[in-house]
Amino acid sequence: MRLLTRASLVFLLFLTLATELFAFDGPKAEFPQTTFQFGKVLRGSVVEHEFLIRNTGDQALTVKGVTMSVPLRLLHMVPTVPPGGEAKLKFALNTNEVGNFYEGMIVVATDDPAQPEFQLTFDGNIISTVEISPMPAFYVASQRGQLKEESLEIINHQPDPLHIESVESSSNRFTLRLVTIEDGQRYRLFLKMNPNAELGKKDELIRIHTTSKEHPIVNVGAHTYVRDHVYTFPPAVEFGRLRLADISDTKIADALTQRLVVYDRDRTDLQVRLSSDLPFLSMISRRATTGDRSEVFVSVDPARIAPGNYSGTIEIITNDARVPKLKVPVSIAVQR
Repeated sequence: MRLLTRASLVFLLFLTLATELFAFDGPKAEFPQTTFQFGKVLRGSVVEHEFLIRNTGDQALTVKGVTMSVPLRLLHMVPTVPPGGEAKLKFALNTNEVGNFYEGMIVVATDDPAQPEFQLTFDGNIISTVEISPMPAFYVASQRGQLKEESLEIINHQPDPLHIESVESSSNRFTLRLVTIEDGQRYRLFLKMNPNAELGKKDELIRIHTTSKEHPIVNVGAHTYVRDHVYTFPPAVEFGRLRLADISDTKIADALTQRLVVYDRDRTDLQVRLSSDLPFLSMISRRATTGDRSEVFVSVDPARIAPGNYSGTIEIITNDARVPKLKVPVSIAVQR
C-alpha cells in the first residue's frame, strides 16, 4: 500500500512537470469591461467609449476583425497587442441616428486559440431636449365607475426656459390637468379617467403646445382600456390551429385546455353559469376562495368535432345585476 502511494505521488509530480514544460504558448485576450451603459444622453450628442483589451499570453495578439451594430463606428483600433501589453478600441454613436433606446452589439475577433471571439455591449437611452418621463405615452386600464388617475413628467433640457402654452385633447374618455413643479423646467401632466367612459380600448393623441422653437408641439399617446364591472381575461378563447390527433391524445389534452378567468372586483360571492353555441366545447368552472373571480377551463371533446374552422361564443350568466351576461368569442381550426 505504501509503495502504491509513493508511485501515485511520483506520477502526479510527473504530470505537473509535464504540464508546465509542454504548456501551449500563445496569445491570450482579456477584456476587463464587456458592457458599456451610457445612461441618458440628449439627442444630437455623440457618445464615445473605449474598451480595453489586454494580452496576458506570451505571444503577440492579433485583432483580426471588429463588427458592430449600426450606426456604431469604430474610431480607433490597434491591430496587434504585444505580450503583457494592452490596447484600446474606441467607438462612437451618433444619437441622431437611433431611437429612444439603443442596444448595440460589438464582436471582436482575435487569434486567441482559447477564445477567438468576444461580445461587447453598448447601451443607453436617448432623450429629447423636451423629455417626457417615464415615456411619451399614457397606458391606463380602469374599470367602469373607477376614478383612476395617472401622470407623467415634462422635463426641459434646453438652455432657455420652457413654458406650456396649452394641452390639447378631443377625448371624452379622460380629463387632463397640468401642474408646474419648477417654472420653465419641470411640469407634471395628469390624466384622469372618466368613470362613465365607453368600454373597450382606444388609442388617442394629446398635443402639448410649448414655447420651444425646437419642439413647439410635443405629442403624447393616450392608450386607455375600460373594463366593465364584470369582465374576463383573456377577452377571447383562441385555440389556434390543432390536429385532430392531438386533441384525441390524452397525454397532451391538459396542455390544450384554455383557462379563462371571470372577474368581479366588487363581490365576494361571484357565481357563473356557462353555455356555448359550439357543442364540442367542455367547460368547468371553479370559484376562487376570495369569491371575486371564477376560473373556467375550456377543452374540446374530440368525439364531437371534425376538421374545419369554427368560431362561436361562450355565454356566461352571472349573479351581478350590473352585468348579468357576458359573451366571450371562441375560435379554433382543426386539421386532420
